[in-house]
Amino acid sequence: MKEKKSFWKKLTRTTKIAGYNTETFQEKWGFKLNRIQMFSLMILFTIIIAGILISLLIFTPLGYLMPEGYSNPNKVKYEKALEETKRLEHEIETQDMYLENLRKVILGEISVDSVYYSKPEEINLENVVLDTTRSQNELKLAAEINKSIEEGNVNQTTTIDVGDLLFMDPVKGVISQGFNGGNHPGVDISVPEGSNVKACLDGIVISSLYSEEDGYSIIIAHDNGYTTIYKHNQENLKHAGDKIKKGDLIALAGNTGEHTTGPHLHFEIWQNSEPLNPLGLMSFK
Repeated sequence: MKEKKSFWKKLTRTTKIAGYNTETFQEKWGFKLNRIQMFSLMILFTIIIAGILISLLIFTPLGYLMPEGYSNPNKVKYEKALEETKRLEHEIETQDMYLENLRKVILGEISVDSVYYSKPEEINLENVVLDTTRSQNELKLAAEINKSIEEGNVNQTTTIDVGDLLFMDPVKGVISQGFNGGNHPGVDISVPEGSNVKACLDGIVISSLYSEEDGYSIIIAHDNGYTTIYKHNQENLKHAGDKIKKGDLIALAGNTGEHTTGPHLHFEIWQNSEPLNPLGLMSFK
């Protein structure tokens, strides 16, 4: 019992803290504290200092001085914003490249033999050799196809013999929307999602990307100014710069992009600046 009283007496023992004039030794200020009060003030002071330091690390750039393992909410937020900005910049650059490639392909400004890229970032269209000539066989073929279309002799099951240029069906399915050179320069073929999409001719992939409107799409340039376009894929299996052979698997059919209402392949054939009706070249059956 005496030990408890002695311990309590030590805790409640008063200590005076005072300030004196060094010349006259006259007390200028002072206050009394017991040990409990002193400990309480020390704890309060420690909490205040810790709070200030934590606030500085969280709400100011000082947080970047912390080790990598330390998670700063603002730092994480800034890093995510930076990543999103870089992603958007890359997407814009990709879209610009896509549009430029498509424009030059449609206008016949790209010679397939003069362009080969091992990586998408190596693509540079500035040094491409222009090749806009058509052979006599190609001119005769285009006239034949257009004449057949105008006379209504070409239907969904008609295949025109094009000599050395034998187009392979990219998919087998049902035509859900036909060719209209003005508003729909291609055909839509309804197929199960995930169906194989194959290259219809030998060529080189000049674009393989995703856009909000067309989803995953691939553009392939072929000899003699021909270009084929495959849109709304579930997944692209080839990249820009890849050389492909007729019949190679290039994508899986899907339903991606805003301009689609169900699983299908939107397929286009262009020769220089002219869209061709694929139904005059293949049956898709």
